[in-house]
Amino acid sequence: MKRNCSTSPLTIYAFLAVAAFLRLYQLNWKSADNDEAWSWFLASRPLPQLITESLTARGDPHPPVYWLTLKFWMMLGGSSEFSMRLPSVFLGTLYVALIYYLGRRLFSRPAALAASLFAALSACLVWNSQDARMYTLGGTLALAGIVCLVNAFRTRQIRWWPGYFLFTILACYTHLAASFLLPFEGLYVLLALARNRREWRRAFTALAAVGLTFLPFALNVWRVSGPSHNVLRQNLRFDQLLRNIILQLTAYETPAPQILQWVIVLFVAGVFIVGLGLGRENSPLARAFTALYFFVFVGLIALLSLREPVYQPKSLTFIGAALALGVGAGWARLAHWQRFLGALVGVGLLAAQLYGVSGLWTPASRKEDWRHGLAYLNAHSTSDDLALVHLEYYQVVFRYYYRGRMPIVAPFGSQLPAPAEIDRILSQYQNYDTLWLAQSGEFITDPEHQIQNWLEEHYPETTEIYPAGILIKGFAPRYRTASLPGSAIPRGVRFPAAGLVLAGYRLPQRVLPDRDEFLHPPSSWVHVTLYWSVAQPLAQDIRMAVSLEDEAGNLWGGDLPRANDLRAFYPPLKWQSGEFIRQDFDVNVNPNVSPGAYKLVVRVFPLGSETPLVNDTGEDWLVLDTVTLTP
Repeated sequence: MKRNCSTSPLTIYAFLAVAAFLRLYQLNWKSADNDEAWSWFLASRPLPQLITESLTARGDPHPPVYWLTLKFWMMLGGSSEFSMRLPSVFLGTLYVALIYYLGRRLFSRPAALAASLFAALSACLVWNSQDARMYTLGGTLALAGIVCLVNAFRTRQIRWWPGYFLFTILACYTHLAASFLLPFEGLYVLLALARNRREWRRAFTALAAVGLTFLPFALNVWRVSGPSHNVLRQNLRFDQLLRNIILQLTAYETPAPQILQWVIVLFVAGVFIVGLGLGRENSPLARAFTALYFFVFVGLIALLSLREPVYQPKSLTFIGAALALGVGAGWARLAHWQRFLGALVGVGLLAAQLYGVSGLWTPASRKEDWRHGLAYLNAHSTSDDLALVHLEYYQVVFRYYYRGRMPIVAPFGSQLPAPAEIDRILSQYQNYDTLWLAQSGEFITDPEHQIQNWLEEHYPETTEIYPAGILIKGFAPRYRTASLPGSAIPRGVRFPAAGLVLAGYRLPQRVLPDRDEFLHPPSSWVHVTLYWSVAQPLAQDIRMAVSLEDEAGNLWGGDLPRANDLRAFYPPLKWQSGEFIRQDFDVNVNPNVSPGAYKLVVRVFPLGSETPLVNDTGEDWLVLDTVTLTP
């Protein structure tokens, strides 16, 4: 039995509101990743340099339209993460509106509404719309060009052809993936000319104009590209591409068992195929349009990947509309044939999309949390320290967030030099108080961790933190100095029984959260640096302990053992007079602690004894400072 599907004229506005809400929601939640930082860096270059290097594909392979757009936007709105992402939010919502408009022209209003809702709820498209990158701009421009192309044949009005040329060439000069749509557009023109031959001059003129205008950049990209082993891009077979694309545009990267992934892929693919099937509801040209839109793009990616991997999930904005249109048309056909079946399929599609959205804004979806990692370094580094960023590529995002005064170096790129050259380079950095190693992506070019291993062999480790996608370690090249560093607070507390003096300390943060969810969840760590001296070599071995205690003396945190700390690297029995020895501690705070002020307490024990040594204040403990924990 066939039934009509009626909907309110206001439905599309509700769907657009949903799209805008999801794209604005938690817009500042994730840290800028390195790609977004590169957007900031490239858009900040002088205008002539930006245009010249982009058009010649020198340095960055992407063309200049997005960089120019972002550059002028940053002049108005600044360069915060929120501001840089805001254009993508607007464009991502416009993308949904264009899908609805195109669906109305090709299929029906119910099909257009279903397609727009599919796109509004696509976690992949939502994520791209919260990204300060060119994918949403390029995909929206390309879709606008396709809308003009369809309207040019439907209305036979010449005004649509300049629109097609303008939007399409802007899309191609935003991201190379837009050019992958040109073969599909050429095939669609041939099909459309079979029914409307009068448009052939305008059609071929517009296609030729796009091709000739884009050709110089395309030749430059082809010239500088070639076979590579870029593990960040996926080289998949045609069938694997189909599965990955459908999964990305529905469940996205939300963790799911393999069987559930296959259920989602086969279900969505089945609805899509129904939309392409024979029937009076949809015109043959509309079905051919949707099939070519989707499969020609996928086939071209598979073909080009034989030379060099070109597939990236972020580029799915350029093909997401095709899948949405096919799914919308399929749902509309099923609902037209049998309302109950349409409702059942609609619930399934909605569940698949909401499952993907549920994985956004969760700890597991964090890519690279440079924001919190660099906030730590902003609080703990000094001008006498050095930041060593590894790989070199990540120094851009490091500089985006770092506000301190220490110098930054990134000497190691995609290929590490010989061990002797590594030794020569790293030996240059021995005169800094702390050498901060910030690593991300080292699994690509340094899977054996040669840089980290060299530092661990030469210097004691001071601390380490683990923001998502990053590892930051501190090392102390100057763990023995002739004088107390200027950043230290002098104390001069003696432990007569051991001939030991606590000369000073450094406490970078006196106020910090009572719990941590970014660097080493669930506990906060209080980092403290102690400086010791001895009048003569120690007669007995000792160990130091630092704890966090309340006024009643209850213990709320103790120092963490670390395999490569000062004691393991330079034991107390080797300490010499006339030097100041640096010792670092991380005090692990009990996650059940209540907010408030706590004492940071130091004790010294003879090795093997649990009885602390008495200091010259007459106590066997020393209150070093006060730490305030906030909710």
